[in-house]
This record gives sequence, structure tokens and C-alpha cells, in this order.
Amino acid sequence: MYVNSISTEDTCKFLNVKEFIRNDGRITYVALRAIDVGEELIVSYGHDYFQQANYTRFECGMSAIAIAAARGDAGRVRDMIADRRREGKNVSSLVNARAHEWTPLHEASNRGHAEAIAALVEGGAIVDQAIQSNGKTSLTIASEWGHTGAVKVLLAAGASVKRTGNNGRTALMCACRNGHRDVAGLLLGRGADVGQARPDGWTAMMYASDGHRDVVELLLDRGADVGQAKPDGGTVLMLACYNGHRDVVELILDRGADVGQARKDGVTALMLACHAGHRDVAELLLDRGADVGQLNTDGTTALMLARHAERGDVVELLLSRGTQHSLHAADESSDHAELGSHRIAVRTST
Repeated sequence: MYVNSISTEDTCKFLNVKEFIRNDGRITYVALRAIDVGEELIVSYGHDYFQQANYTRFECGMSAIAIAAARGDAGRVRDMIADRRREGKNVSSLVNARAHEWTPLHEASNRGHAEAIAALVEGGAIVDQAIQSNGKTSLTIASEWGHTGAVKVLLAAGASVKRTGNNGRTALMCACRNGHRDVAGLLLGRGADVGQARPDGWTAMMYASDGHRDVVELLLDRGADVGQAKPDGGTVLMLACYNGHRDVVELILDRGADVGQARKDGVTALMLACHAGHRDVAELLLDRGADVGQLNTDGTTALMLARHAERGDVVELLLSRGTQHSLHAADESSDHAELGSHRIAVRTST
């Protein structure tokens, strides 16, 4: 009898349970995940095995070895591999089998189970096998979640640091995006390109600039270009300013970022900070020499954008730093400010 071939009600009877157990509306009872390995699995593992588990992703067809890998049960993984070899059966088809695109190695990497990863690799798991729908590899997944131990095992097994997902992100970008400095350091130590960019120009440091100062510092120490720009001219300084991370902005300026550098549309870091209402960042930029009267290609200034966005405290700051010429221009150019505000909002999105 195969669990995925019978109804929910019959499945419950077969497993001798009363109902699905749910957590935040998601099924968490492993034995009720329409597992396609059949009655032998239930007998072999026993009901207690499933009752101890707590999964939040419902996937049909999840194999016994995938469940063991997801639980971090390295001993069970090795036992199943050994059993398959004794029977003279294909081990690769066991360790590389997919369930909704995920292999056992993906499952173990997602939860950071280093010993289970090692067991799967020893059994012939394909280290760089990617999830078809998003292109993520086990290394990308482990890096994204900051699983340092898992990353170490995968790198030792030869996982590529250069592979990208379908969105162009590398494992390094994923680690930096979530602030995992230790993982980023491991990847850089194995040859990850600190300046590699997605097709849209986003780099690891641009991701890190969203509040992860220690990661930005690491990347700069490893040779990241503080002035590297996206195709539209946007830089890491501009992103940090727009998101209001003063500590990151200060670090980037200390490392040589051009405070007056503009995008192709003329938008500067000061304009972005003022539009977003980050007074402390705007003040830092002005202290470092930002031009309060600089115009973008629409003839809009930081003051105009701040007024249009109703950033009163920023307007007050700019008025105290501006010239009569810039103040007059702000009063005469509200239409330009509206257009400039729209373009800023669109072009800083990821």
C-alpha cells in the first residue's frame, strides 16, 4: 500500500492517527505528507519516528532518506546507503532522488545538518545539483541560512562558489544579503568573486549594505570596489543612504566613496537619503561635502524631494545648509520634485 495512492481519511486509518496536525495553517505531520515509499517505510520507522518530527513544508513524494536527512539523522542515512549497496542496487538513485525538485542533500543543507550532508556526499550525492525552479544549489541554500558547518562540509566536497541561481545570485550574495559574515568569509576563502554582479548589477556588497556593516567591512577588506555601480549608475553608498543605515554609510565614505557621485539620471546619495527621510544620514553626507544644491537630470534638488515627501526635519536641515539660489529653486519646481520622487522610488527597488 502506498500512502500517496489513498485518501486522507484512509491514510489516517493506515497510520493509526486521528487527524492532521497543523502549525500556523501548515501541515507538520511527516507521515501524512503523501510519502511514496509505502508500507515498508512505516513498519521500518514506526509511528514514533514521525511523531517526533516537525516539518513546515508539505511535499508529496518525500523519500525515507530525505526525511532522515531533513531530521539530521546521519546514522539512518548511512544505514540506508549501506543497505542499498548490500542489495546491489543503485545508490545514486537513492541519494539524488528528487521530491518536488528537492534532493536529500537540499533538505539537509536547508536545515544545516552537516553530518547528514557528509553522509550523503560519501554516498555519492551530487554536490552542485540545483533546484530546477530557482537554480539554487545546496551551497546556496546553506549560505542563505547561515549554516556555517554545512557550508564547510559542502566546500570540502567541492561545491562551486561561482554557481548562480536563476536570479543571478551567488552563494556569497545570499550570505551577505542575510548578514552571515562567517559564511561570507568561508566563501571568499574558497575563491568567491567579491565583485561578481547579477545581470542587473547587484553585488554582494550592495546586498550587505542593507544594515550589515560587519559584512560590508569584510568585503571591503577583501577588495570590493566601493564605487562599483549598477547599469543605472546606482552604488552601494546610494543604497545604504536610501535605507537609512548611517553606520554603513560612514564606513563606505571612510573607504573612499564619492559623496557626490550621481546615477545616470543625476540622482545622488543625498537626494535618496532626503527623499526617504533619513535626517542623520543626510547630515553626515553634508558634513562630508555633499552639495545641497546639486540637480538631477530633471532639475530637481534634494530639498525639493524632501519637501515633496513631507520630510519636515530633513527640510529644516537642508534649509540650514542651503543657499538662497537653492531655496528659490525649491519653491519654483514642485512638478520636477514629483517626477524626481517617482523615479527614485522605482530605481532603488531590487
